[in-house]
Amino acid sequence: MRRILASLILLGCGDGGTTPPECGVAPDAGSGVATITVGTDVYDYSGFHWGKNNDCPATGSAVVSVTIRGNQTGKASGLGLCLPRPDLIASAAIDLGDSTRVQLVGATAVAGACTSTMGPTKPIGTVTFAGFCTEAGTTFAMTLAGQVEGTKTCGTGPSTPVTLVIGGQTLVVAQ
Repeated sequence: MRRILASLILLGCGDGGTTPPECGVAPDAGSGVATITVGTDVYDYSGFHWGKNNDCPATGSAVVSVTIRGNQTGKASGLGLCLPRPDLIASAAIDLGDSTRVQLVGATAVAGACTSTMGPTKPIGTVTFAGFCTEAGTTFAMTLAGQVEGTKTCGTGPSTPVTLVIGGQTLVVAQ
């Protein structure tokens, strides 16, 4: 893990985001994992893919939006983001609450009969990309550090408010 973190830190170095980063990172840089923590429970997410799916097009722009998604290890639940204007992504950290640049479109964690899901509130924190570009076949790195309010429901019981803490660094490969 230390090797992965060091590689991602070196890949993320730049000029503060004023120029586009180099396109892509080595696919063998180590995949890492993203995590969602709910209370004391930590859930791992891997297998992240990106695609030009145009799921969250920016109003007034012809730029095709990019969707990023990964699954909770061993589950169908997932973690997803959408980038309305991928042409504006550089190496600087992006505020997770800035929906013109990034949208947290899904964050769900499942354990047994319990499901924790993000609510409608804006997330806080950041996402940073290293080697981000949308050329076919590109692999880039993503680092998450944030949280979003949500609910936890177990079986048919009532929902309780929870905070989903999102973190980690992972590779994102083309779909």
